[in-house]
Amino acid sequence: MIGLVLTGRSRHHAFRQTEEVGPDTAVLLTEKSSARHLVRILETLPDPKIERGEIAPDKELGVKLIGRKVGDEIRAGS
Repeated sequence: MIGLVLTGRSRHHAFRQTEEVGPDTAVLLTEKSSARHLVRILETLPDPKIERGEIAPDKELGVKLIGRKVGDEIRAGS
């Protein structure tokens, strides 16, 4: 379940809250059957680094997340 959405680049300006996932958005994903959390950032700069939680918006998970809102659910691997 998508639980938290923030956007912005801290080195350029303050974070702002948003209603919908888009490029340069941080997303907190919560596994429904456990307390596990995963944070991913849809990074538009070249060469996103997964070890920093960054993913490209045009990759599989990024595409699934674009346009989603807080509380929406996605399925892993589908």
